[in-house]
Amino acid sequence: PAPPAPNSLEARLPQTKDGLITSMRLLNMAVSVLMAAAACLKLISLPSFTKGIMALYIWFFAVLMCCFETHLKQVSKIIGENFGFLYHVKGRCLFFVLVSFLCFSLGLIGLISGVGLLICALYNAYVIYKHPDYEREMLEADIDQQGPSSVYGVYSP
Repeated sequence: PAPPAPNSLEARLPQTKDGLITSMRLLNMAVSVLMAAAACLKLISLPSFTKGIMALYIWFFAVLMCCFETHLKQVSKIIGENFGFLYHVKGRCLFFVLVSFLCFSLGLIGLISGVGLLICALYNAYVIYKHPDYEREMLEADIDQQGPSSVYGVYSP
């Protein structure tokens, strides 16, 4: 295929498989931290019961996303066996879209994290479209617990 035009968005994105996947994982983790912050701020403001439950769910989903992206041995097998939809582009994007709509109920930071999560869904779809074998490789690695045993090994070369 022809190389992307110099001013196109695709030309500005990392071009290697490792670069795309690392940027996707970092973006997902950044949005999950923002989601957790929005949920905690909502809980601190002593919301109504239903808003509090919604904030707890969003906090749980943020922790799930963060744990999923680190691929730590301690949690990767549990996530691989119980949250398999995160390893498939359709399931992951649908999950991101649904959680983003939940985030919209958390105020301004929730709105920002919801929009960020929609952007994550699109970027995840793009990266997995470019590298379809990534889904299978990550599921197998997580089930076999091949990830790092601590956070210090997550992004080391």
